[in-house]
Amino acid sequence: LHGFASIAAAQMTISPRATEQFADAALKIAEQVFADPARRANVTSCDPTADAQCIRQTVTSFGRRVWRRPLSAEEVDRYVGIADKASAALAGASDGQEFNRCLAATAQLLLLHGALLAAGLAAS
Repeated sequence: LHGFASIAAAQMTISPRATEQFADAALKIAEQVFADPARRANVTSCDPTADAQCIRQTVTSFGRRVWRRPLSAEEVDRYVGIADKASAALAGASDGQEFNRCLAATAQLLLLHGALLAAGLAAS
């Protein structure tokens, strides 16, 4: 493209409001998916309460679908770490939904990063 794509990418920005809208949309999508057992089964087939590797498997498979490429080991570790922190913060939720919320929060970040990658606004 004779450099035009590079020029456009260098000038492309996203407003704080648009970033907020991306984040809100990603959270709503993730919450809907993990609140419904049938939808959740399309994203992950494991049970995080019974399987210690469930979050890693979910991040690996869902991340690949969202980012349209395999995640590196470092990327998987980063998002598993985020999920572990979310799980610890949500431990003991009175409604027993802490794992769904943990996975939803992690999926939100994967979706948001994936949208920014697709727009050329995030480093992979």
